[in-house]
Amino acid sequence: MSDQPAVTEESSPASTGTEESSPKPIEAAESKPKPIGPTIDAISKAAALCIALIYVSGFLIASLNDFRYGFSVMNPLRPRILAAGGWFFLFLAVPVELIRLLLRHPLWKRSDDGWYKIGALILQYYYSAIFIASPAGMFVFVYDGHGSTPRPWLAYVIYVVLLAVGLFFLSFQRTPKAVRTVLVYAVFLLSLWGALDPVIVRHEIGFGAVELWLLGVGGWTLLEMKVRSSKPKRDDWTNSIYLFALALTIFANAYYPHIKASLGGGATIPIQITFTKDFPMMPNQTVVCMLIDETDSGFYVIGKDEKHATFIPRSAVTLIHFADASESSIFTPKAK
Repeated sequence: MSDQPAVTEESSPASTGTEESSPKPIEAAESKPKPIGPTIDAISKAAALCIALIYVSGFLIASLNDFRYGFSVMNPLRPRILAAGGWFFLFLAVPVELIRLLLRHPLWKRSDDGWYKIGALILQYYYSAIFIASPAGMFVFVYDGHGSTPRPWLAYVIYVVLLAVGLFFLSFQRTPKAVRTVLVYAVFLLSLWGALDPVIVRHEIGFGAVELWLLGVGGWTLLEMKVRSSKPKRDDWTNSIYLFALALTIFANAYYPHIKASLGGGATIPIQITFTKDFPMMPNQTVVCMLIDETDSGFYVIGKDEKHATFIPRSAVTLIHFADASESSIFTPKAK
């Protein structure tokens, strides 16, 4: 027999209440919600910075567009300014996002020849640009009417046939790699010529011009991400500012003037203006012109084959018909 007393339920450690006093896992500290104040503050600052950049860019674009016609309307509180900046940043964001998606393409991990992979990815980016430029050229842009040189039908047929043959042979996986590489670059250069032809020969700002913009900004973005980012230098930010200013200038002078005015662009609007009988130059007469801008004091218009705008006070106008000369107004006197 043992002299030690038996351990009863009352004296056992399980019944001493130590479970209640023992420390528990700190779940409350982990489940505490993170403060949203810094997140909201960062988002608000980023949004304010984006709006400021869009506004400043839009103001510069609208000013450069007006300066093309010899005048400048310094009215900073206009929705047109934000629309101009919004279009510019949209035209920058689309090729940048396409390049980001292209750099994550699985073709980079294949064992194909480097020249073929680069050419295939460039061609894929180009056809993505065509897919985006097609609706932009049809629904966003208007032509300036100066492109009167038609494309020769024989050259157009040859272009279509060569492009179809190149794409046909590229679709076969058994084609030798050397031939596929040559075909990739040939198809790309042929397609690029198809985009350059309407811009250089016929002076049309539309489908082909949008393609060239996407190719140029895409190439700039690829250079920034792959070449300059691997060897950063102290003056990289200054070069980026110069390129940004160059892109803004090109957009303001070549693209923004051809975006439809109904979408917030700078395209001119055909109108017919009828002057009052007290207007000394052309009393009670109707003229056909293009409306550039409108303010509280009057209208900035430009005539056919003119380079500088004319300001017409509101007091000199009795009627404005928003149509060109081919459409007669209900107020135009009918011939007997």
